[in-house]
This record gives sequence, C-alpha cells and structure tokens, in this order.
Amino acid sequence: MGVNMKQPDQLLHDELFRISEGLGFATYPYLPPDSASYPFVVMGEIQTLPRATKSRLIGRLSSTVHVWGRVDDRKQLSDMAGQLLSSYFAIKNIDGLHFSAEVNESSIDSNRDNSTDEELYHFIIYLFYKFY
Repeated sequence: MGVNMKQPDQLLHDELFRISEGLGFATYPYLPPDSASYPFVVMGEIQTLPRATKSRLIGRLSSTVHVWGRVDDRKQLSDMAGQLLSSYFAIKNIDGLHFSAEVNESSIDSNRDNSTDEELYHFIIYLFYKFY
C-alpha cells in the first residue's frame, strides 16, 4: 500500500457511509445528538483480519451498520436496512482494492430498544467482505 492510500477498513467505512447518504438517509459516523430526528443510520465497528502475502495485504473485514427509529416505523426501518444491505453487496472495487461481499455470512437483526424515553427499533446490519 502506498503512503497516501487508505487502509482497507477506512476505504470500506467511507464507502458504506457514502452509499447510505446517497440513498438519502441521515447518516452519522457515531451516535448523533439527542436532537437528531429519527430514523437515522450510524456507522458501526469494523474488524480487520489481515493475511499478509509476499507482495500485498489481503484479508477479511467485518462491519456493522445501525439503523435507528421509532417503534411505529418498523416497516420503514426494515426497508432501509434491506436497501442498505442490497446496495452494500454491490461493492466490488474501492480505489483499486477489490472487495467481495460474503453474502451468506451477512445478516440483519432487529431489536426493540428502551434505552431512551421512547421505545425504538434498532436494526443492526452485519457485513462481511474479503479484500484483495
């Protein structure tokens, strides 16, 4: 990797964020202030499992993306998570680095959340990619 080239995890994070915003969703790199309107998307954690070769870095990435909204908006949240997942599976190449979604490993969980004054739904998209 060149000196100015981003690491695979940062490339993926930036692309996931760009796609979410491109779909018109309010998207944040971390939990927004309490004044933020629902629904919104929050970029989650990324784990890198590298495999070094003699000539370059290859490996696997796992990432989470969180979709938050009011409990009454469950269908909208489900649709958002589904749109994101489908769009994320289309990632093939970012700045010359190849990515391959592991579709059979990826998933969406939906959970009720009562950590605020109003009951919410919290959808978590689990993504897995190989990069090479």
